[in-house]
Amino acid sequence: MAIYTKTGDAGKTGLLNGERVSKDNPSIEACGALDELNAFLGMVKVNCSDAVPECVSVLEASQQSLITLSSRVSMFGEPSKKPLSSLSPEMVQLLENAIDLMDAQLAPLNGFVLPGKTAQEAWVHLARTVCRRTERQLVFIVFQIENAKVDFQNELAFLNRLSDYLFVLARYLLHKTQPQTDNVAEM
Repeated sequence: MAIYTKTGDAGKTGLLNGERVSKDNPSIEACGALDELNAFLGMVKVNCSDAVPECVSVLEASQQSLITLSSRVSMFGEPSKKPLSSLSPEMVQLLENAIDLMDAQLAPLNGFVLPGKTAQEAWVHLARTVCRRTERQLVFIVFQIENAKVDFQNELAFLNRLSDYLFVLARYLLHKTQPQTDNVAEM
């Protein structure tokens, strides 16, 4: 079977609910952002696993959650289909636990972080910014498009916590690889 279907050649694509929509549809934009974030998490995993091996399981669980979330977003607008189950609160708790473990080893933050002390740390910050944009896109479709008819509370909490996790991971990675380096901007 060929990977190309030619059904998207005219600028439309299909949601999981079967609906054909324009490729600039807000749900498609959100799915694209989730896909992009998933790819960035892959880059973080590849680039940081040697220095912080404990990040691999958290990042892989997060990638799986992004796929689940993308599936839910692809079902928007279809009242006849049973909604896909939401992310569990345990995923948010997993991120919070990982944040707390890393943060306990870091000095208190007393300024704005200036990304780019190492390539690894810069990749994590880039993933964090993509996560924040993805969160904004999900907020838009949930509250503006869907008028909060669909419960995405756990998903929004997950994306918010994932960006927190990536922020702390970037600081922790720098702490592990460059302990004498300070990446705080002067104010």
